[in-house]
Amino acid sequence: MMESERIEPKRMAADAGATEKHVKLRNFKVTPEVRSTYATLIKEALLKGKDDKFGQQQAELQFIAKQEQINVLQPLIYEDTKLAETMAMNHKYSRMTGGWLSPQFKVVFSAIAKTDDSKLEATFDAPDGIKDRFFGTRKVFSNKDDRIKFVGETPAKFNKLMDKSGLTWTANSASFKRGSTQGLTCLTGDLGHCNFC
Repeated sequence: MMESERIEPKRMAADAGATEKHVKLRNFKVTPEVRSTYATLIKEALLKGKDDKFGQQQAELQFIAKQEQINVLQPLIYEDTKLAETMAMNHKYSRMTGGWLSPQFKVVFSAIAKTDDSKLEATFDAPDGIKDRFFGTRKVFSNKDDRIKFVGETPAKFNKLMDKSGLTWTANSASFKRGSTQGLTCLTGDLGHCNFC
């Protein structure tokens, strides 16, 4: 046990990249997105109607997504040149092969990581056809503008899917109310299952 306690800090100290990331995290300041999120939370708490609250929750989601994607993940991981190059290469082959050669960047609206039902997925920069698959302009996942656009479109697709399926998201609780379950049989009701795969 004591040997492990001695080795781990030494290993961490030798990992300059990880140390640099910890320093960046420690030096983060309160951003306008964090301030806006708290202001929206307070405003939501004062509202009475479920529809009004739901609108505020959607605004909170956008602020939090921007905070996470632009202010935290961008400087911590996506500005890494090697990672950006690797992700771009993976996306190129993923887009050309439909995910066969390299996995697609996607959000799956399900309790399971993979599904054969494309209605339960939001795929980053999906090609529009065969010509686009090989010759179309590709977006870049490490590019904050391309990524935040995808992150912003994903909840809208999820809400549309919920409406079509007869499932409703209740504004005051983190639960789903089941109606008709066409196409959403794997959905458990926990938004934590909406993950990048």
